[in-house]
Amino acid sequence: MKRQFWLPIIVVLLLSFVASACAPAAAPTPTPTKAAAPPTTPTAVAVATPTPVPPTPTKPPAPPVTIRLLTPGGEPYASALPVAIKMFEEKHPNIKVDLHMVAFKELFRTIAVSLGSGEPHDVMWPGGPFVLSYAYAGSLAPLDDIYTKEDRDDFVESSVKQATYQGKLYAGPFMQSSILIFYNTKMFDEAGIKPPKTLEDAWTWPQFAEALRKVVGPLPPDGVPKVWGLVTRSIGTIYDWLPLIRSNDKPGGPTFTAVSPDGSKASGYLDTPQALEAFQFMSDFFNKWKLSPQADVPLAFETGKAATCLRPEDGVVVLKKYPDIKWSLTPLPYFKTPITHTGSFMYVVTAGSKHQKEAKEFVKFMTSKEMSLPWYKLTQMPPARKSTFAQIPEYQSFPLNLSFLEMTKWGQPPPTTPGYTAYAALFEGGVADIIKGLPVERTVKTMMDKMDAELKKYAR
Repeated sequence: MKRQFWLPIIVVLLLSFVASACAPAAAPTPTPTKAAAPPTTPTAVAVATPTPVPPTPTKPPAPPVTIRLLTPGGEPYASALPVAIKMFEEKHPNIKVDLHMVAFKELFRTIAVSLGSGEPHDVMWPGGPFVLSYAYAGSLAPLDDIYTKEDRDDFVESSVKQATYQGKLYAGPFMQSSILIFYNTKMFDEAGIKPPKTLEDAWTWPQFAEALRKVVGPLPPDGVPKVWGLVTRSIGTIYDWLPLIRSNDKPGGPTFTAVSPDGSKASGYLDTPQALEAFQFMSDFFNKWKLSPQADVPLAFETGKAATCLRPEDGVVVLKKYPDIKWSLTPLPYFKTPITHTGSFMYVVTAGSKHQKEAKEFVKFMTSKEMSLPWYKLTQMPPARKSTFAQIPEYQSFPLNLSFLEMTKWGQPPPTTPGYTAYAALFEGGVADIIKGLPVERTVKTMMDKMDAELKKYAR
């Protein structure tokens, strides 16, 4: 009875199970998802605009340093120096050059005044023989720091000698000169005389005097020559006439050196028998033979009033203005030892300069290889650098090759003494008296007494 009761219930449950198993599966309820966010425009990142920073104030360029240059005036320097200075300033815009030019006859007085003023010119052009005097006085700054060994070797040897005091270089060489004999070729041709063309064949002074007597002929009745045998730039100057005296000795002899080694004594050097012999020859040249005038005759050679002219190479430039005069060159005569004075103006920097650095930069440029040839082209003055001579065609052959050969083979600076200013003045005074015909021995004795009195101040 109990089994009958449960049976219908079990059947109903089974049928319900089968029905549920065969029914289609119910669609799964989707899991809700977040809606996709709509695309957004990227938000620009805000960049802060920097606050303008005012530029750091820069210092205005320093004004150029001005250096003062003292030189002689006159041509060719009056035309050449402004051009050369412009070349320097273009390469050194931080330096300006204030050029002061004075007449040559005022140069050495002006230098003395400037050096004693307490505010000297920064750069000057003394003559080479005066460098030692100024260096001795402590007025110059050494220049060894602006020149190399190559520079020293390139300078003509006599230039270096002249620029050196106690082993230090106190001047910058840039020009040179020697002493030559310019002669009127027409006059010599008419006399049938051919002057020497080489150093080896150079005349002695007696040979030269004899040749001149033949060229100018005998003296007229009034005793005044119509044509002089020899003239110079200025009668009796030490540069032109002292070589005649010095040549009457062997190299290194007392007359050849013409002053004591320390520069403090002239007696025993300029009053030797050899010196007196040469001074007497000079007297005869002017007074007995009347081959030279006792006073300057301006432009005598240039106008055909003299057969020869003793002077440096600047005569080449001068004679270009006188094309009617046909000329050539012959070496300077001598007695026993050939000698020519060499030298010229040099650049120096004063010890009292407030702008020594800039002044030295200027001197370095103006005496450099770079400037040597341009300066020659501006002035026609022989360079102080041997390498520059090699670049000048006219100095490679006769007649101007005599200039270079004399400089390098015969060249000697004038006597070296701190008292050169007094030495030169007293020599020229004595020679002026000899030219006038005063007795030679007495005149030389007076000259020696005065020279020794002056030069002993420099004895050490």
